[in-house]
Amino acid sequence: MTALSRRAELEQVLENDIAELAQLQESLQKTNVLTERMGGMLTSFEDRLAKLESSILPIHKSTKHLTKLHENIEKSLDHVDEIVSQLGLGAREDIYISKGPTKNEDVTEYLTCVAKLKDALNHLTSLQYKSSENATMKLKLVLTKAHFHIDTLFRKKLSSLSNPIDITPDNGAQLPKISEADMEELVLLTGQLAPLDRIISDNSDVYEHLKTYTDVRSVYLVKSLATLATLSGSSARSSAVYTKGSSPFISYTLYFLRMCKAEKALIQKLIIKPQAQACYLSTIAAATEVFTETGESIISRVKRSIQKREYIDLYMLIDVCANLSEYLKQYDTIVAFSGNKGAEITELVSNSRVIILFFFRDFCEEIKQLEPPNSKAQLPVDGTVHEISSVTLNIVRRILEYETALNTMLLEGHGAANLTATNIKALCKEFLTHLYANLESKAKVYKRSILGTVFLINNYHFIMKQIKSMGPILPESESEFEKAFVKQKDIYKASWTPCYQYLMDQTKIEGGVVVTNLSKQQRESIKDRFKNFNAEIDSMYAVQKAFVIADLELRNAIIKDVKDVLLPLYNQFLEKYTHIEFTKNKSKYIKYDRIGLEALVDGFFTGTTDALEKKFFPI
Repeated sequence: MTALSRRAELEQVLENDIAELAQLQESLQKTNVLTERMGGMLTSFEDRLAKLESSILPIHKSTKHLTKLHENIEKSLDHVDEIVSQLGLGAREDIYISKGPTKNEDVTEYLTCVAKLKDALNHLTSLQYKSSENATMKLKLVLTKAHFHIDTLFRKKLSSLSNPIDITPDNGAQLPKISEADMEELVLLTGQLAPLDRIISDNSDVYEHLKTYTDVRSVYLVKSLATLATLSGSSARSSAVYTKGSSPFISYTLYFLRMCKAEKALIQKLIIKPQAQACYLSTIAAATEVFTETGESIISRVKRSIQKREYIDLYMLIDVCANLSEYLKQYDTIVAFSGNKGAEITELVSNSRVIILFFFRDFCEEIKQLEPPNSKAQLPVDGTVHEISSVTLNIVRRILEYETALNTMLLEGHGAANLTATNIKALCKEFLTHLYANLESKAKVYKRSILGTVFLINNYHFIMKQIKSMGPILPESESEFEKAFVKQKDIYKASWTPCYQYLMDQTKIEGGVVVTNLSKQQRESIKDRFKNFNAEIDSMYAVQKAFVIADLELRNAIIKDVKDVLLPLYNQFLEKYTHIEFTKNKSKYIKYDRIGLEALVDGFFTGTTDALEKKFFPI
């Protein structure tokens, strides 16, 4: 392409751009004119709107004020209507409220009406209009009637759910449960009674329905526990031996605490929190008083029994104290919630422990007292087991049944009791050590030493058997009495030595042949031996036939020990001198043959059965 043609083309483009620019410039001028006109129009509209606003705004404000005045008038009229309605509400509802809820009527409808009356009274009271005083008094009067009917309904409903239950130690009675529907009704009634109580009472702290609750439930608790209270307080015994866990007071304690727990749960659902504990304490007061009085009567009975040396009730008290302590741990929250009443229950445990620990101290002191040699103490004339042995072993056996509970008591101790033992085994060992010394001193009181020996044999054997029957609990004491028993047996065996000595063979033998031709001195010696033996054995029989060894096995063993030595000696002695002419009247000196002598020895320790039976006491 040539330069000329290129130039011509560019010039043509330039002309086109100039034409287009001119056209745009013309359009811009037209737009500016339109803009000026539109700005004028908008300015005119703005001025007109400003004038309109200035004329309408006062009218709007007046209309808004009038609307508010209208609403206030309507509210005032509604309020006046409400007040007028409330002023006459008491009179209108008087008849309905006075009748009370009918049997077929839903209680909710009656309570709704009562709620309206309460609201009306609260509203009129807050207004403090003089003209409303009569209406207020009328509302209070009607609400008083409503309170009576609701309280009566509450009492009937609560009474129907508080029928006393028959509880005995053996029937395992279950505490009744209140159904959900009944509980809802009770909650509804108490919800109305609480504010009504404040309305009709001059004292805002007085709640009449609490008295209703207390009256009904207090009787329920006392009557339900009455059988257990009677059985616990009775001094009659079904057996001469107390069986662990058989005291009615144990069941009494368990059911009493269970019922207190159930009562607390019920009160916390029905009674407002500030008044709940006071209501609970009032409700359980009568039952607690009966319970504590029964417990104190048991403690007093135990004191009297101990003074009479009857210890069955003591074992019962130990059992009761152990169970009561355990139950108080299980129901510690109930005891704490019970305040002073709970403290009264806890005090029963403390008083019981004092009695038990002081008994241990006093009994220990009693058996520590040794008999002086010239004592005139009443001892068994037949050498049988002494009461102190029977009683001590009985006590040891029984208290070991409560080892865990008594270990706790001894560990906690009581300053005035002044016991050194810190566990029950140590205490039992102490009892038995003192018993050993006591029996030794008593044996020395007997004028006949052989009777003292028989006395110790009987007692040590009895004690040894009793300790063994308890199992390997007191091994040291068992060993001590076993050694003492063997020692006394050996002493008794040695008491036969004079008899044995008279039977020692002194026959002269020459050339292997018994000399039958005796000198006068030898004949007299043989006569003296027979005579002295007869006198000795007769004397021993006359004395010891009155003695008693009650244990048949022991008696047979001791007689066998005697016969094992005596009969062979006597038989040998008799056989040799039967064929020797030491006298012309042998029947005068040979008083017993072997059978007769054995029968004589078998007659030792027979005593009298009646006397024997009085010496033993139940274990």
